[in-house]
Amino acid sequence: MSMPIIPERSTLSMNYHFIRNSVSFIRTYIKHRLPINNLAMSWKRYKTLWYLHEMEAGEFFLYRLWRKDLSRERASSFVGWKKHISSLMALNPIQYRCMTENKFIFYTYTLAFGIPSPKIYAIYDPHLSSINGFTIIKTIDQLIDFISQSDITQFVIKPVEGTRGQSVLILLFDKERTEFRFSSGEPLTTDYIANVLQGYNYRGTSQSSFLVQERLTPHESTLELSEYVPFSYRALTLLDESDNPHIISIYGKSATGKNVTDNRHAEGLVCLLDDTGLCYGARRSDLGEIFDRHPTDGFMLKGWRPPFYNQVCELALRLAKTFFLVRCVAWDITVAKNGVYVIEGNNPWNKAIQRVYDKGLYSGAFGEEARKAIENGPSNSPWW
Repeated sequence: MSMPIIPERSTLSMNYHFIRNSVSFIRTYIKHRLPINNLAMSWKRYKTLWYLHEMEAGEFFLYRLWRKDLSRERASSFVGWKKHISSLMALNPIQYRCMTENKFIFYTYTLAFGIPSPKIYAIYDPHLSSINGFTIIKTIDQLIDFISQSDITQFVIKPVEGTRGQSVLILLFDKERTEFRFSSGEPLTTDYIANVLQGYNYRGTSQSSFLVQERLTPHESTLELSEYVPFSYRALTLLDESDNPHIISIYGKSATGKNVTDNRHAEGLVCLLDDTGLCYGARRSDLGEIFDRHPTDGFMLKGWRPPFYNQVCELALRLAKTFFLVRCVAWDITVAKNGVYVIEGNNPWNKAIQRVYDKGLYSGAFGEEARKAIENGPSNSPWW
């Protein structure tokens, strides 16, 4: 593979952004006390990435692209946040973002196409009047009455539009005592729940709409990893110009300890998988040490084959074709006691996948399709 030709820019020396990043590059290089004899090579590599992908100096060091053992071709496939945003804007038209961003719309869409997704019991929203076919709850007292009069004993509350697991509650309900408990069994007050349901600030606006949703429990084959949270997969799919779906990356996700979410921001594990679904280790943080065993109970992850891998891949490809209006989505698919379910689709999704697998996004189909989409346009302002 030959290196891409860098376009000439006659005004480069006067470009403020390049000068700013150049100064930042030198300062950061010195701060990290990297070898002086490697500075020229690192600078040349960074300059290439700045031209190709608008990579900022901080991102260059975030991905450790100064490494001598990293080939020029492999290094050139890493992209910065600006190029990542441009790619997603081109692949996923802004007018269709609600299909995955709004969890209620996402659920009704999967329901319409018979795709398994956790059932919605009710919608909590003080400002909502009615939605045909769904129970609307406006107060904490109405929530208690609704749960008391149903056969529901455990459920999930989560924002209709949320991110990174914020304001998500996994609750048990003791009907005899008419009280709520955390999934771990610890009691909690209605004031605590009411405070969560007051909403939170999301992307500059206040959110107070929540789903009261079915709680999925772990499949028996993954109870050793967590008794609270099902093992899940993050599958990134891409629909090419010929409407053929591709899985461009997939990894497993596991909670640790008594955490009720497998999100990496809650110390969740990223289980690294090869092309056949075999796990070869896990990371707790981006580019952190790859370890062989689960930190909670010592379960051997290296060499383990997570369950239902093929079924998850099939579901991811089906989702890609069903949600064809957004061409590149990161699906969260969980392996639960009663089967395989899609939890949500993430659009936008984070470029941190480059750190998870230490591999650039522009090394395969994503880069090829993104380049064509950017060239063909049109481009819209980002929505996040």
